[in-house]
Amino acid sequence: MKFSEMSKELQEVAIAYTKNRFNQYTQEIAHWGEDSIKYLLLGNAGSAAAALSFMGSSENVRALLGPKLALGFFIIGIIFVGLLLVRLLYGAREWHTGLSQDAHKFYMLDEMDWDTLYNKDQKRSGPIKCADCFAWSAAISLLVGLAIGFVTLLTYTPPHT
Repeated sequence: MKFSEMSKELQEVAIAYTKNRFNQYTQEIAHWGEDSIKYLLLGNAGSAAAALSFMGSSENVRALLGPKLALGFFIIGIIFVGLLLVRLLYGAREWHTGLSQDAHKFYMLDEMDWDTLYNKDQKRSGPIKCADCFAWSAAISLLVGLAIGFVTLLTYTPPHT
C-alpha cells in the first residue's frame, strides 16, 4: 500500500516507524564508537606502549624477538580497529542513505508501497559486511601479542651484572 493510499492512522504509524529507525541507526553508530571499538583500540595501544616500555628497559630486551613480535601484533590490531571504524561508518551511512531514498519514494513520490519500504529496510539493516572480520582480527591481534609478551616475560632471564 502506497503512502497516499493509507489512512491517516496508518500514515502516522509509517512516519513513526521511519523516525524510530533513523534514531536507532544514529544510536547504534554512537554505541559502536564508544564501547567495543574503544576497548580494542585502548587494549592494543596500551599493550604497544607497555611493549615499547619493556623494550626500552635494556639493550638485552631490545635484542629479543618476542617484544618486537608482540609490538607488531599490537600495531596490526590498531590498524584493524581503524579499518573497523571506517567500515562501520560506511555501513551505517549505507543504511541511512537507503532508508532516506526509500522514504522519499514512499512519502514524497508515492512510488513505493509500505511493505516494500519495510522489507527493504529489514534486509538492509543486517550485519555490516567485513565489520566482524575487522573486529575479530583486532581482538586476535591483541590476544596473540599478549600471549607472545607473556611467554617472553616467562622465559626472559636478565643478565647478571
